[in-house]
Amino acid sequence: MLQTVLTFVTVFPSTVWAILITETAERFAYYGFRAILILYLTEQLRYEDETAICYFAYMTSLAYTTPIVGAVLSDAYMGKYRTIAVFVWIYSLGLIMLAFSAYGLLSENYKQERKLSLVSLVLICIGTGGIKPCVSPFGADQLLYDFSADEEEDDGKGSSLSNDVSNTAGYSGLATSPSLSNNIHDANDHDDSSDDFYSSSPSSQDVPSSREGLAQKFFAWYYVGINIGSLASFLIIPVIKAQYGFGTAFVVPAIFIVVALMVFCSKSHEYIIFTPTRQPRGETRTGLTNVLRVYYYFLKRKCSGRFYFRRAYDVAATSSVHSVSSNDKEDILSQQSPHVNGISQEQYRDAVEVLRIFPVLALYCLFWMLYDQQGSVWVLQAKHMDLHGIQPEQLGIVNPLLITFLVPVFDSHIYPLCRRYGVSTDHLSRIGTGIILCSVSFFMSGLLERSVDIAYHGKDYDEGSAEDDGDDYNSTGTKLNVLWQLPQIFVLSMAEILVSVTGLEFAYTFSPSSMKSVVMAALLLTTAIGDMLGGILYSSLSGLRRDYILHICGFLMLFNFVAFKKVKIWWEQSDSFNNNQERVIR
Repeated sequence: MLQTVLTFVTVFPSTVWAILITETAERFAYYGFRAILILYLTEQLRYEDETAICYFAYMTSLAYTTPIVGAVLSDAYMGKYRTIAVFVWIYSLGLIMLAFSAYGLLSENYKQERKLSLVSLVLICIGTGGIKPCVSPFGADQLLYDFSADEEEDDGKGSSLSNDVSNTAGYSGLATSPSLSNNIHDANDHDDSSDDFYSSSPSSQDVPSSREGLAQKFFAWYYVGINIGSLASFLIIPVIKAQYGFGTAFVVPAIFIVVALMVFCSKSHEYIIFTPTRQPRGETRTGLTNVLRVYYYFLKRKCSGRFYFRRAYDVAATSSVHSVSSNDKEDILSQQSPHVNGISQEQYRDAVEVLRIFPVLALYCLFWMLYDQQGSVWVLQAKHMDLHGIQPEQLGIVNPLLITFLVPVFDSHIYPLCRRYGVSTDHLSRIGTGIILCSVSFFMSGLLERSVDIAYHGKDYDEGSAEDDGDDYNSTGTKLNVLWQLPQIFVLSMAEILVSVTGLEFAYTFSPSSMKSVVMAALLLTTAIGDMLGGILYSSLSGLRRDYILHICGFLMLFNFVAFKKVKIWWEQSDSFNNNQERVIR
């Protein structure tokens, strides 16, 4: 394990590590203030419990909806680097205002403190949402940018890239890794040897030899950084709050986000930075708008899913042609692609690729609906178990701890072992396995919930446990050991690695370079939708026994898996079709 960590420390350039450290510090700040927010709203701002829960839910929903704003600004106007820098400043301002509000420095009474705190929370949600869709693709850009693809598109007619590449220091950011120092190229001076960067093999078999393997490694360690920040915040911030109060507890996340900004900007002259291309007059500028217009175009013409997802590469008219010159490639594609007013052929094809990804992302909503219940339903379950002196919410530490440990294990041992025995580890196979594991974890949770009820009330107990969550719950009954929750947490953590980590990699790999932030924002939006669905589910089934609801969640995930299998089959067929047609063109 230690050797694997040291290997990737030397392989990843300093620019990538700056981005990973930035993400870790940002996640510490986010989960740190969020861990004590509900207590701050009820204890210091004196909100009623129901009102505080509503504000907490609205804040979470807003934080996962605003990534759309960051994605549009990034892909169409500012680029990823500038978008991250600007929104981190907004983030920092929100956390600083929240700390001042908790100290009472900017308000005379708790009513004014309420207003200031709510404004601060809005700024925090805008800040964290704005950077969410940009950080991971920006980090991957430092490793995975393919110059050879640009040369094919250039074809002596000037760059046709949807993004310009700038790097004031060439590729000096890569020079920090001795094993890569011979593969440094400037954006304006590259040749066919640029592919050596992806095939260079430092002295370890664990280092990926392909772009897909490199992406897998990056997003795995990116997710480790997220969970290290989360774990540290759960361990540190509640203790500071207990000792020094809410004000000091909010100051610590504010310090971390400022440090994150300093670390991120320290490599500004070494990053590979994409800036959006100016669009000709009359053409749509934002990638999101392009996607919506193309989707409306297909709906209006009642096109089938198979038609419009394949249409960008539909060259059936040339199926009898064995080879087509590169000069005719764009002409063929232009002739076969329908015309949408205000959108170029290149923008049209990018929009179609994004639409092709959306059916896969849509199936993430149910996963997040189940996953986020570990912070609510599973906490209430732990509340009525033998806790051995710990608080029920402190079991939230277990998940990020497992993720931090298991991600390198999956990446360095489990995936290679599966490939050795012929078990597929492609993106969709991993996601499908994770969906099954998520379902299993909730069947386990339902069985445990029933066991907890029976231990309290006896084997004949058959009343809705939802009615017994108050102080009149039979506390004189036998309590099961809270360690019985560990198996379901362990299974859900494995599901998270297979679904969430792979989802980040999938979204980056298959999205066009001009709309990577839009696709990442769509992936984050599934979390907001999932949380909303969870609220609707529990509101609708409030009179039902909780173990029944948990089993219903497990069955819903099985139905989700059936839908996913159909999407997987469709994806593989359309992917094979597109690859075959691209080979005809080339």
